[in-house]
Amino acid sequence: MTTHKLSPVLLLTCLAVGSLAHATEADRIAPTTLRFAANGSAVTEGVVLSGQNLTIEYDPIRLSQCRGKNSSGVEDWTVQAFLAIDGEAPLALDLIEGRGTQFPYTAPANVLIPDGKRLEVWFKASDVNGCVQWDSNQNQNYSYTIHRLDDIPNLTFTGRWNVLQNGNLKAGQPVRLHYDLDRATTCRTGGYHGSASWDVTPKLFVDGKPVPAQTITYPIYWSRRGQQDVLVTLPEGKELTLWFENSGYEYYAGRSCMAYDSDFGKNFHFTLN
Repeated sequence: MTTHKLSPVLLLTCLAVGSLAHATEADRIAPTTLRFAANGSAVTEGVVLSGQNLTIEYDPIRLSQCRGKNSSGVEDWTVQAFLAIDGEAPLALDLIEGRGTQFPYTAPANVLIPDGKRLEVWFKASDVNGCVQWDSNQNQNYSYTIHRLDDIPNLTFTGRWNVLQNGNLKAGQPVRLHYDLDRATTCRTGGYHGSASWDVTPKLFVDGKPVPAQTITYPIYWSRRGQQDVLVTLPEGKELTLWFENSGYEYYAGRSCMAYDSDFGKNFHFTLN
């Protein structure tokens, strides 16, 4: 877990730290986030893709031993993230700096992932007095498969009420969901001062067990929702069942709205190979 000279590959492709690439509305994919919470969990939202941005959210409570103070009696410590592609020398990112505050500001780190097969991530806390603490999944590092978008099968739900499948769905592999918002027009509710207060969420199950997924919708402006494709990694199993939930809330009327796109209650079913 020692730090090495920065890999030229990562140096050239990961300098997008702090500046997300903005896709057009037509080709937007739900952003991928690696979330490391205070309870010790490591949760992935989306799929790690080559050529796409990745967000890392890290709670410094996970590394709380190194909180040393400098000669002025002020806490002086930092938390770094290390990212390595296919065993290359890692990229080091300064995630959090704690100086004189009990509750340091933590901003998500954004990096552009280059081509490769495997991403490994780990974290290091250190302070002015030489204290070092690691968060490395018990020295195994947090490991993620890097996928190419062109290799991922697609399920497309068109505005003409067709359902199209492109590619074979495989257990343990991702699928891309494209959903036309013209299919979900029932709950276009308005919130406070005319804000859009509705969403469309896919509900996925593999062999009856729920699979978490991001929302199809995302806010564009105060009063608008946009469509984004969602990537979901399918767990082991034989059958994928899914439907879409269109939910909203009318702020001034004080009522909720709920509608479903579920093939008239039969749900959509797909075989996993």
